[in-house]
Amino acid sequence: MDVLLETKRSLRVDLQVKRQEARQAADQIEALEAKLAGAVARLEERNRLAIEVQNLKAERDKLKEEKQHLEDDLPRRLEEAGDAGFNETSEYCKEQVEGLVKKAFQDGELKGIQDIYAQVGYQDI
Repeated sequence: MDVLLETKRSLRVDLQVKRQEARQAADQIEALEAKLAGAVARLEERNRLAIEVQNLKAERDKLKEEKQHLEDDLPRRLEEAGDAGFNETSEYCKEQVEGLVKKAFQDGELKGIQDIYAQVGYQDI
């Protein structure tokens, strides 16, 4: 009977050890599962950031291309702007001269070519 009690006691100790080992294994599994969940979350964040980086690079390339196009177009636009200013000034001067000439004719300060030729005796006009 002592042998039976001793065996029973030995089995209880072994059972307690195995239960303790099972608890430790369960705790390790929970810790690993938590670690795995964190790794999955970081991986998803990394993938999201990688996509964002790709989008930003594409946008940067598009902006570089647009900048280059604008730089290439700048001399032409400056020339057009300069021509526009010149043309506007030219038109303004033309209007001023025409107005002054009309006023001079009206005031009698200037005479037409025919009047000048008539005064000098030239009549073949």
